[in-house]
Amino acid sequence: MASTVTRDHHNLRRNLNLNGKYISNDGGDEGITISDAGIVTVSSDLDIALNMTIQDNKIEVDSGSLQLDVDDNLNIVASAGNVTFKNALIPGIDMGLNIASLNYISLYDIADDDNYLSIQCAADGASKIKTNDESGVAAHLTLAIDGDLYADVYNHLYVQQTGTTQIDLNPVGAGGGGGSIKLMSLADTGDYFDISIAALGATTITTVDDGDSGDGVSADLTLNIDGKIDINGAAGEDITIDAGGDIILKQNGEYIYFHSDHGEFGYIGSASNSQFKLYQNGGSGGSPSSNYLGITVATAGTSQISTASAAGGIAHLRFTVDGHVEFDGCAVGFDKETTTFAASAVIEEGDDSTDIDFRLGNKHELTLTDDIAGSGSGEYINMIFPATSGNFILVLIQGVADCTVHSSGWRAYQSDGSTLGINTLALNAVDGKIRWAGGTAPTLSTSQYDVDVVSFYWDADNGTALGVASLDFG
Repeated sequence: MASTVTRDHHNLRRNLNLNGKYISNDGGDEGITISDAGIVTVSSDLDIALNMTIQDNKIEVDSGSLQLDVDDNLNIVASAGNVTFKNALIPGIDMGLNIASLNYISLYDIADDDNYLSIQCAADGASKIKTNDESGVAAHLTLAIDGDLYADVYNHLYVQQTGTTQIDLNPVGAGGGGGSIKLMSLADTGDYFDISIAALGATTITTVDDGDSGDGVSADLTLNIDGKIDINGAAGEDITIDAGGDIILKQNGEYIYFHSDHGEFGYIGSASNSQFKLYQNGGSGGSPSSNYLGITVATAGTSQISTASAAGGIAHLRFTVDGHVEFDGCAVGFDKETTTFAASAVIEEGDDSTDIDFRLGNKHELTLTDDIAGSGSGEYINMIFPATSGNFILVLIQGVADCTVHSSGWRAYQSDGSTLGINTLALNAVDGKIRWAGGTAPTLSTSQYDVDVVSFYWDADNGTALGVASLDFG
């Protein structure tokens, strides 16, 4: 009687020849077969451990992770062109190979695969990064770089909107001389703003109105600064503003100030009247300075040129003209100064001595109310002349009858207001003495309200006063 022997293990000491049959659970045509070339075929699903199944053209892992650990290259070959990574049924990453003559990688919105980022590469390496928002324009692209960002381009770097170039960055510039940045109008790309740099850093800012949609001269350049503009040239270098048309300075405040290394040296203002003011010595006298030249224009063009000095009386105005000065179609005059009798604020003499300060004006009027006795009593008409030669007139009015001026009662002072005229014209005469026409001082009219006009020529170089009187304008 035969006996059945059951063993858990079999040890094959010879080759197992299946003759094209499968190793199966029930001896049927399913399971595993091996060809003569060593190709192992699994006729159905292949379960590996408890959570991984190889089924037809799919590897499915029910739980946990799948790790591919290779010691060399990992090649994924997709003959149809696409390699897709999905989360459940939603594509996460799609790699397209030779699709419509380009390769691409697309990353999809986790909630909507119509929203995506795509990197595309076509013939000759022509590439594109594209974002898409199916329902709007919110597919923004943000570069968050923890370091530097370089754009290394062979030629132009273009920024476009709907296929139209709006910004052109050219690292080599026109003719390869340097870089340029061009910003073009959305309405007309022929209208643009350009910054170009050439050799040695020479830089040009250009605006262009090509005239297609404008008048050809409307490419204005406006600087709208919430702060200040500092144009700071290198030491010793000039700054040139070369305009093909007008140069317009416009301020919303009241002043346009001028500064040098010394400080503020002047301004153009419009606080009440139009004003132009220059301070002394390029601003070295302090800012603002009480030493200045000013030009003011008021209503109806009424204008004034003025000078001022902190010391008083020395802010002279000189015209150095390489030609002549002509007043055409206008009168020229001097403001008349009226002097008070017996007032000697400059020479500071007492009694009836009176100062005629011709430094204040060329025309003076004096009403006599008493006699000027001359050297015998220390009473004089003291005439203080400016530091420049000129013609001067003194109008004398008899305030009461019989007022006289003694022949020794006339004296000429130099512009410092303390030194008598040196009187050296032609000869060295007595300091401060007036040289009268005919050699004799005039005898004034004596009737009340008589008017006498005394004219003087003052030679500032020789400190000499020449006088002549026109008498008795009744």
